[in-house]
Amino acid sequence: MDLQQLWLALQAIVAAAWAMPEVQLIVYHSLVNFVAGVAASLATNTFDPGKLWEFFGKKIIPFVALYFVSRLAGEVVLGGVLPSTILVAIEAALVKDLVDSLSRIPGLEDVINKLPGPVLRALTKDG
Repeated sequence: MDLQQLWLALQAIVAAAWAMPEVQLIVYHSLVNFVAGVAASLATNTFDPGKLWEFFGKKIIPFVALYFVSRLAGEVVLGGVLPSTILVAIEAALVKDLVDSLSRIPGLEDVINKLPGPVLRALTKDG
């Protein structure tokens, strides 16, 4: 397989993944988290441009790959339960990260802290 064929295969995989609404949800939710994280780091004077690409390498790419593979394998294994379970786990992790970022923004931490105790514990990294 030459480089051009490899590139075409990669494009086909990306197109197949992007055609899945769940992958779009993961990407859009990750981008909301990205914006919230940048806002939180700017608000707390901890912004580090070097960590911007790290976010994509630790969140978007692994989450999309995990879901995509689970979707391919999950249709055969466990009667299709696997992709749904993986999606719920990914979304839970993203919501937790989002709440953590929002709680570091001055003014929003009071709103977050007013959540009921069990919800707050479930959504914060300390919980």
